Amino acid sequence: MFQGVRQGSVLYILKKGEQPQLSTAQVVSVSNPYPSPKAPNIFGQQNSVVDIQVKQGSENMVFKEMPALDGFTVSPDGTAVSDNTESMLTEIRNLHRTSQQIVESAPLHQKLLPVYEGFYDILDPNLAKEREKDKRLNKLEEEMQGMKGTLTDIHNILLTTWNKDNESSKN
Repeated sequence: MFQGVRQGSVLYILKKGEQPQLSTAQVVSVSNPYPSPKAPNIFGQQNSVVDIQVKQGSENMVFKEMPALDGFTVSPDGTAVSDNTESMLTEIRNLHRTSQQIVESAPLHQKLLPVYEGFYDILDPNLAKEREKDKRLNKLEEEMQGMKGTLTDIHNILLTTWNKDNESSKN
């Protein structure tokens, strides 16, 4: 429980996001519990909160309105804070499991994408015509690029030949 942490205690901090980071911070001070300025809990009671000042490396930080009777919380920005390793391990296991499930389901979803696109064609024939038009335009663009390359090659060959003819006529 956050109200029970004391100076010198360790807090575990997990910054979630694209590059998660786990770190520790040492408690510098803890305020006395006070009523939360936020809405009451589901039982109509006011929750108690504490403010905890910590030192992380050379940086001082303050965690405001930490739930006094909990030992784990997640802030609106996605930072998880815990006063014990078990709660943090549970959070990391949950995050790991979620990521693993997403990775394992990727092949299924790759197969489903064309199926859903086919449904669009059935439900909206204009969309199917648009997609077919896009395919034809892409194919024409590819052909034009190929023709442009061929014309460039022909131009270079003619230029080389013309230059050789000019040099031989000078000699």
